[in-house]
Formats: sequence, C-alpha cells, structure tokens
Amino acid sequence: MKAWNCLTLAAIACTVSLTLACSGKTVSGDDPDGGGGSSGGGGGGIAGACDDYFQAAFSGSCPGTLDPPPSEVAHLQSRFDTLCVDDLGLPGVGITADQLEACVAAIKSTSCAVLYDEYGACDFGSTGSLAASASCVTDSQCQSGGCSAGSEGPDGGSLACGTCALPAAVGASCANGQSCGPNAVCNGGANGAQTCVAITIVGAGGACDYDELRCGSGLQCNTTGVCAALGGAGTPCQEDGQCAGPLVCPAVNGTSTCQPAGAVGGPCISTAECASGLGCDFSSHQCTAVTWVGAGQTCNTGSIQCLSGSCTISGAAATGTCPTVIPDGQPCDLSDITTTCDAFAQCTGGVCVLGYPSCP
Repeated sequence: MKAWNCLTLAAIACTVSLTLACSGKTVSGDDPDGGGGSSGGGGGGIAGACDDYFQAAFSGSCPGTLDPPPSEVAHLQSRFDTLCVDDLGLPGVGITADQLEACVAAIKSTSCAVLYDEYGACDFGSTGSLAASASCVTDSQCQSGGCSAGSEGPDGGSLACGTCALPAAVGASCANGQSCGPNAVCNGGANGAQTCVAITIVGAGGACDYDELRCGSGLQCNTTGVCAALGGAGTPCQEDGQCAGPLVCPAVNGTSTCQPAGAVGGPCISTAECASGLGCDFSSHQCTAVTWVGAGQTCNTGSIQCLSGSCTISGAAATGTCPTVIPDGQPCDLSDITTTCDAFAQCTGGVCVLGYPSCP
C-alpha cells in the first residue's frame, strides 16, 4: 500500500484529487499508514473531520497499514491534521467537513477499499473553483485540475507558486502536454495524434479500457475489457483493484485469487497484501513483522522500516540506512538522499516547510 510518511487526501490511493505534501523529497505524495489519537467527532468542523479521516484511513483495521509506536502515530496525526486543515483552506478548494465525514462513515460501514473507489464516497473530485491564470499551489484549487506549481522554474528549482492552467477542449490537441481538464483524458488516436477525449462512465457489462471508458463505482475493468463486479474470495485476479475489499490479490507470479490479507509468511508483492501491522519482505515476497528504527540505523524495504523517510539503499545491497530528519524551518537539499524533512513537510526553497507558501 503506502509508505508511512507521505499521504494523499481524496481517494487516498493512486487516483487522488487533493494531494497533500509528503515528507522527504517530493512535492506531492501518497502514503502513510496507521492510526490512533483522539477523535474530533461530529461537529468538529474541518479540524475534527481531518482528525476523524486520519484515524479511519490509517487505523489498524485497514490491510496494508503499518503500526509504528504510539508516540510516532501521535506525532504523525498532529502533523497530518495541521496540513489537512491548511490544504482545505486554500483558495478554490471546495472539500467540506461533511464530505470528509461521509468518507469516514463509508470506510467504517464497508471497508478501506472505498478509499480506492474512483467514484465512491472518498473521491472528492479533482478540481477547484479557480479560473485559468489564477495563482495556485495545488491542482485541486483549479477548475482545470492543473496548477504549474511544482514544475521546473527558471533557476532549475521547483516553482513554489504557480498558475491554473487553461485546459485544452475536448477534441483539441494535447500533444504537447496540455491538460485536458476535468472529465477528459489525453488519448492517442489511430494515427498517433493525441487528442482530448471525454471520459465515459460505463456500467456493468459495458466495454472499458482504463482510459476514456471507465467503470462506475463498485466495478472493475476485467481482463476481457468488460466492466464487472469486483471479485469475491477465490476469484482469479492480477491486482488488488480487481477484488472486493477487504480482499487482496497477492499476484507474486502474475496471477492469484482474491483472498484475505496475508498473515506472517503469506504471499505479497506489496504491504497492501499483508494484514495490518505487517510489511512485505520484497526479497521473499512474504508478509513479515516490522521493526521500526530511527535516523542512522540499519533498515531494509520490508521487515525493518524507518520511522521517518525512506530507507536509503545503495546499488544491490540488501540493507541501507534511515535518513536524518530535518526539522521544519531548517535548510534542506533535495539532492541529499541521506536527509528528509519531517512527516508531511516538503523541501521548498531550500527549507523544510509544513504547509503551503503564501502566493500572490
């Protein structure tokens, strides 16, 4: 599933719309796992909803969630809550406390699989209300779903502030990387030309292609290119997304069957296929207990995880070293893989920042 120190909010998996900064080297992220802390509960506004969301999405009930020490969970939850409130307060972002709480309710009533449902309760949309050329720091602020923040600036660094893109219309060319805007995708035609094409939501039994023909909520595009119900236990599969949650697909040899997340020794290709609190040992492709270590200590990509940042491994070595954590407000260097900003912070303008810059 996800590494502990980065996260995206809004369909939290790979198809997120509102991207929260993660700790370490990248401007936008995708991943922690865990839970704990006190509940904001109903009536807590955005702050309470952010807190509830953290607990629901990263609680021990979700397969693929790791289980760091309680003190680290509390640290991560506090920082997530701060960034979540900051993110949802950005101009143009329209996600509400009620939407977050609806997602929390869906997780509790069904399973964590709803986080990956592109059209379910935890899909908050990929666009905001800011018009083209408006100042922005995240894609989710813009009507077009595209902000130039994070792209390369004149000095070779990353732009902290950007502008909302003017999307190409459906039927127009997107050959030079233009955004197609919401509900459209850049698709290559028979002659190789790239054109913006409207996305069509397809029901059960309809043809699909993961591109412009996408299956509706609760459906998956199967190996024959047809929208079908998610697989139950024992159904042949090739990836987790083909199984009804909380079932997973540990397709170590390319194919498998939908089954419960693995106990210690169970097959896996990622932590997502392991029961809560376990990691995937990528050398043996087996679920394993996880030991947590700090900066400068020996780590690997499976059983020995870093509390902060990713394990730095050189070449074909089996183990590496956990990075040094840089506090907020202190100098950072994106090229230095031996260091990382604290959880959910990003290295912006040579300084570790938890939050977003003030843009004109």
